[in-house]
Amino acid sequence: MTNQTIPQKKPFVIHAIPKGLLYHYTDQKGLIGIIESKKIWATHARYLNDTSEGKIVFEVLRKVLNDIPGNSTLQDRRKAMTKFQAGLKDFVAGLNMFVTSFSEDGNRLSQWRAYSGMNGGYSIGFRAPYLREVGTAFLEKNNGWLRPDQNPLKRCRYSDENTRQSAPLLSQQGKSESIDSVSSEGCNPASESKVAYVAQTTQSDNDLSSAVLDLVASLKHKGFEEEKEWRIALFIRERTNPDVLKFRPGTSMPAPYLEIDLQTNARRRIEIERIFIGPCPNPKEAAQSVELLLKSNKIHGVGVLPSGIPYRNW
Repeated sequence: MTNQTIPQKKPFVIHAIPKGLLYHYTDQKGLIGIIESKKIWATHARYLNDTSEGKIVFEVLRKVLNDIPGNSTLQDRRKAMTKFQAGLKDFVAGLNMFVTSFSEDGNRLSQWRAYSGMNGGYSIGFRAPYLREVGTAFLEKNNGWLRPDQNPLKRCRYSDENTRQSAPLLSQQGKSESIDSVSSEGCNPASESKVAYVAQTTQSDNDLSSAVLDLVASLKHKGFEEEKEWRIALFIRERTNPDVLKFRPGTSMPAPYLEIDLQTNARRRIEIERIFIGPCPNPKEAAQSVELLLKSNKIHGVGVLPSGIPYRNW
């Protein structure tokens, strides 16, 4: 018997960490509301500006299961496909996912155009560990009606349902490897490979549901790629009707949302690191006004900076 080193399997879930701050874009009303209430809104994903939200997952995963490589038998493939497709479409369509979005870039022209409104925009910068703590604290406080999640802060990845090579689906050594190789390559939280592997091997519907939820929460159409989005994603459990839901006027219909407390049990203050003032006619006066707003709400040590982008919408 020869001595061989057995490679250690990497965990499926690898929590990504952004290098810098994560920014929430909003308008004047949103900025004042966040600072005064110490809360941030998570809107139901079906009422966001991406009409493919959640829907793209079904097509992408269907192609992934068709591409399961190597040693899996035709019977195994059909079994995985049958199990996967039987409930996935209805499962995804029935999800109640609430999202609050952030960007790695706090001063991008396209974001100012999309989210500032006619009255000026602001991007509020938070540290990622703080946002993760905020999401986790909200989940723990409301675990009776929210699905559990070890990592509510997700990094979005971008795909096109018409492109097979839209995301790193399997291991780097190509399609000649067996499905067993998929489990040893390590996948990030939104891994199509993980879903394909779980669909073939697990006897637990909970495992498959969890894998699909990770993907639904973080896979977006590639047309939104420049947003460099991260998000706190929350899923309401089936057959629950929480009385904490609120509604705001949308473009054509009321939009449901949740209020997430930015003051956790461990941290009794809101932790804002930086605020960019979007393009506006009077950036100096706008910065002074924001500084007074922060001071009056006992929030200190925040860098307030003008955008500097020569864009005019007034």
